[in-house]
Amino acid sequence: MNIKIGKDPSVDTSVKGVDYKLNTDDRFISRHHAFITVESKSPLKMNVTAKSVNKTFINGKVLENNKPYALNIDDALQLVSIQNEPISIKELLTFAKIPLPKAPTAKQYKPDFLLLKDIYDNYKKESTRLTKKDALINGLRSSVFALSTASVGLIAILGKEDDTTMKLVKIGIPVVVVIGVTLFLNSISPRDKIIQLNDQFEVDYICPNCSRSFGKTSWTLLARQNQCAFCKTPWTEENK
Repeated sequence: MNIKIGKDPSVDTSVKGVDYKLNTDDRFISRHHAFITVESKSPLKMNVTAKSVNKTFINGKVLENNKPYALNIDDALQLVSIQNEPISIKELLTFAKIPLPKAPTAKQYKPDFLLLKDIYDNYKKESTRLTKKDALINGLRSSVFALSTASVGLIAILGKEDDTTMKLVKIGIPVVVVIGVTLFLNSISPRDKIIQLNDQFEVDYICPNCSRSFGKTSWTLLARQNQCAFCKTPWTEENK
């Protein structure tokens, strides 16, 4: 089926103004400007072919004359100039009484699967926070050790004339500082919390039906799969 677009009175469908009739005052719109070919209605498959030397646009892209261009229902057609008001392909099909494809059945995630999203999001947030804290503490520990080593070396060089007791005292000070700082950093290290968090996550982040663990698989990826990879339980339910 062809939908002819132009200002010739014989066209099957006109497309602007009252009843989508074209503005006949625009002398650049051709009598047979373009036509849409509906190849099939279910599934809807169609294309547009420009026929006029005066330009035809789809979504702002100028079409080559006499060459079919695949159309989608959400596309917009413009004649002569990209500045002209766009013509909705969906509205054009409605005017031509072409049945539009049915919208996909609305779906929503099951409540127990949505709970998994909260579990995953909270885990990632807390895991990121603890990991950053652990990295910071490790950095401080390395810095303190490096400074202590440098201090001991410097004391040894500058204290050549000191007796053995004085050398031991001077060298012992940075060593004691390192031990004290290390013990403090170990006391505030989040490593135990990271282990506990991972263990709890493995317990909570499981299939609501078969209780198989999803490991560290992101919730978004699980949602794309639309079902449990183990027991095939669907994550969504259709709205009827």
